[in-house]
Amino acid sequence: MNKAQQKAQRLRAALSHHEADRVPVGEAFWTGFLLRCKAKWGPDFDPYRHFDLDYVIVCPNMDPKIQPFEIVSQQGDDIVVKTGFGATIRRSGALPMPHFDDFSVKQPEGMAEFAFDAPDDPRRFFQGGDDQLNCVGDALSRNIPSWEQRLMPYLDDFAVFGATCEPYEYLWRIIGSENALVWMAEEPQKFEAFVNRVGEWLLALTRAEIKAARGRLSGMYIYGDVAYRRGMLFNPKRWRTLFKPHVKALIDESAILNLKPEPGRYKSRLRVYVTDDGKHQALIPDFTV
Repeated sequence: MNKAQQKAQRLRAALSHHEADRVPVGEAFWTGFLLRCKAKWGPDFDPYRHFDLDYVIVCPNMDPKIQPFEIVSQQGDDIVVKTGFGATIRRSGALPMPHFDDFSVKQPEGMAEFAFDAPDDPRRFFQGGDDQLNCVGDALSRNIPSWEQRLMPYLDDFAVFGATCEPYEYLWRIIGSENALVWMAEEPQKFEAFVNRVGEWLLALTRAEIKAARGRLSGMYIYGDVAYRRGMLFNPKRWRTLFKPHVKALIDESAILNLKPEPGRYKSRLRVYVTDDGKHQALIPDFTV
């Protein structure tokens, strides 16, 4: 059993309520922290190896349109880009979060007209470039290596997870948070149709990601964004009607047997983790068996 298999076993034990040899640990890191660490330990510093963490999450290119960022404007450290989501985003110096200046979908009718590239396009997994989820955060990155290239270095030493999104986490990046909440109430039929289209597209992308991994993933992270610090962004009943069926489909798809595992790798069910910002306790019963 290599280090990756040991760490995957540790995760399985902990999340099955069994005692493991230690608590499994993983993390995502702010750019400022990484820069300070590189100043101290050298330019080749890797937090996952340095701290001997247990798992790494690697996201494919999930942009609806696969394309380089369009530079809208740039003045010093202030740069505005337009991404494959159709979102116009401002990155300002060392500020920790980007600002969404604009969205290409401005009217409810635009949800039906919004176009997606194929979810199983090989470029999502095997070609480097720009994409919003990987490249726009507390810093702006450009032309990053492909999902496959970022996956490979960690396979022997870590439990490696793929990643996908539930529909609300995804669609607000296309239409904006305000429009998402308003149109959910004022244009329920148009909004529900868009939720269903996004959900089906994300399911197809997740299926393609599992296939591209060829049995090398230990699990799948499903990123969600339906709550804030005081509670849900909208009524839990609304979530159960609109979003729960798609979340369930993503979990069911991600939990299938690993396809074509490489020699020396276990053929086992993928572990699925659903993560969400904020106070989402109202939904916990929906995820318990």
